[in-house]
Amino acid sequence: INKAITQECKVIKIFPYFLAAGKHVKEDIPAEIKRFKKRYPEIEFKLLPHIGECKGIENLILDNILFLYILFLTKEFV
Repeated sequence: INKAITQECKVIKIFPYFLAAGKHVKEDIPAEIKRFKKRYPEIEFKLLPHIGECKGIENLILDNILFLYILFLTKEFV
């Protein structure tokens, strides 16, 4: 966020890289964004849904697990 501010961005989107909506997603990150909004009212801060809410994330994870399992079974795993 600080780098985006120094580059004079007018809109900053925050994409929490968490699978579950725990304390960081529900409390910590919104609290930090609130502090930034107060300090930089001219900048629009947008909190995006965390990665765990993204459509298809379950299939992406499962597909990668299956892929790695197949690699391991065929001894092509590095």
